[in-house]
Amino acid sequence: MTSLRTEPEQITSQRELARQLGWPGTTLRGRLTDSGCPIPRRGPWPTWVVDALQKWAALRYPEDDGDDAAMAAGGPSPALERWRRARATLAELEVGQKRGQLLPRDQVRELHSRMAGVLRSAIDRLQREFGDGAFEAIDEALMSAQQMLERWLEDHPETES
Repeated sequence: MTSLRTEPEQITSQRELARQLGWPGTTLRGRLTDSGCPIPRRGPWPTWVVDALQKWAALRYPEDDGDDAAMAAGGPSPALERWRRARATLAELEVGQKRGQLLPRDQVRELHSRMAGVLRSAIDRLQREFGDGAFEAIDEALMSAQQMLERWLEDHPETES
């Protein structure tokens, strides 16, 4: 039987709102905490909220093509677990970057280049003042440090350069 209501009913919970949007609950909760979100965090929400949130999310999160919701809704599988771990890792990296705990790779490389220049200058000075023996001792120490780093990277293949 067809409903005789002329006005759409209100959405009374985040679960219902997430269902109507087709988003996982975690996605909805995260987006409701976004300062640019066009609606308040708590309900009840009028039905126009669904359209407003979809339009806002399409502008704010253009890379979201719906694959995440499809993967999140799937059953248990190795691919799904890998996908979930990858998403969790990306979320952790984003949090670390926002907290200032992570630096962009270009900045780290630039810093390492400057540090290498300082070390080179110091080694040249030691060699001039104390001869080749000092240079060889420092060179050996740096080679050992490089080998330690290479072994560590081999033991941690998930770490990128």
